[in-house]
Amino acid sequence: TRPFARTSRGWGAPLAMRSALLERALQAATGRSSFHESQISHLTIAEEAVNDLDGVGLGTSIEDFRTAIGALAAHPSGNVEREAFLSASEALGDAFASTRTQLDSAASGVRQGAADVVSQVNDLASQIARVDQRVRSARPGDEKNTYIAQRTALVDTLSGLVDIDVRSANDGTITVTTAGGRGLVDAGVASKMVVSTAPPPESTLSIGFERPDAGGF
Repeated sequence: TRPFARTSRGWGAPLAMRSALLERALQAATGRSSFHESQISHLTIAEEAVNDLDGVGLGTSIEDFRTAIGALAAHPSGNVEREAFLSASEALGDAFASTRTQLDSAASGVRQGAADVVSQVNDLASQIARVDQRVRSARPGDEKNTYIAQRTALVDTLSGLVDIDVRSANDGTITVTTAGGRGLVDAGVASKMVVSTAPPPESTLSIGFERPDAGGF
């Protein structure tokens, strides 16, 4: 890397020399890391809801209920067997209720997390688009390098939220797309990411994109 440009009059304006390949590799790795971290945080809650390793999970309650049914079938008139069956039935119902509460909490966390990420992505995409416009019109040297550094920092932050691909254009602007090929920023113009939830019982999440002309895709 050379911090300054050599001219006929000596050392001139500073130059920023970057490796587009390394930047793209770093951004991709950061995006994948953030994706897996997000998965772990939400799946941990779901795992706790169905985990039987501590002896109090749903599977344990089902097995106790099956054992109680077997004992009652063998001795239908036994008071002990009847009480054990009622106790196991109550415990199973509580286990189902607790599991549902935990899974609902995990799903709610996923929905809120998705909404938060989408909000941050849209804000960063708008900032990148504005800086990208300045990069295109800036004078070579300190001014352009400053805007490029700002844009790189914003792109790095964005890559920590969503897996992206960045391509440079001849005019100095960039195109930012998601790993799936959906456009976020193109030549100084940002698209908007939107998240929607299907009504119960599906309650599935879906991500869409709105172009600057308000068209969805």
